[in-house]
Amino acid sequence: MKNKKRIIIYIFYFIIIFISIFISTLFTFKNVHNKVKSSIEYLTQGGFNYTVEYKDNNFYSNETYNDSSKVELPGKLINKINVNFDYHLNFSDAVKSDIIYSVNTRLVVEDKLKKSYPIETNQIDDFQGKSYDLNYIAEIDYSHYKEIYNEYINEMGEAYSGKAYLLIEFTILNKVTYQELDSKDSNIIKAIIPISEDLISITKNSDINTNKKYIEK
Repeated sequence: MKNKKRIIIYIFYFIIIFISIFISTLFTFKNVHNKVKSSIEYLTQGGFNYTVEYKDNNFYSNETYNDSSKVELPGKLINKINVNFDYHLNFSDAVKSDIIYSVNTRLVVEDKLKKSYPIETNQIDDFQGKSYDLNYIAEIDYSHYKEIYNEYINEMGEAYSGKAYLLIEFTILNKVTYQELDSKDSNIIKAIIPISEDLISITKNSDINTNKKYIEK
């Protein structure tokens, strides 16, 4: 008889515990559901390729490389470098977005000189949909900037000589509207072009995170 009562008590406690867990889980789910009213995921990608245009010579012809190419180029023979930036957005659902972008060139001589030459300022492009592609070609007159660097060294003296480079900055601001969501996301892609060396190698610096990202409210 006592064993039967114990079994009934255990069953009663088990039912109480089960109901408590169920109610707790239900409230947790409702709270999460209430907190996240809207959510969308997206991917961002970006980079560049570049075409080197040479002065008249018997050894090199114009060629295109991607931003991961590890090639050495003869700086004294380069006339122009066309940097073709690309930027891609992919959303899990259709959105409205304003894309604001700008392109700027900086001539940098170590910490002694930083001079800006804007190419494009706050250009606006809008789109509706799930994917967006932006391409921009920055035409860099490499030989002109090299002349500016040489004039600077001649005027300031050898004490001011040092590693110099062109910093081509492609800045993108993405303003997204989706259901009840409003979000801003900014990225920058940089092409770093040495200008003081005889042999140069162009490199990329970017803050773009290519992992999945989420906008939620």
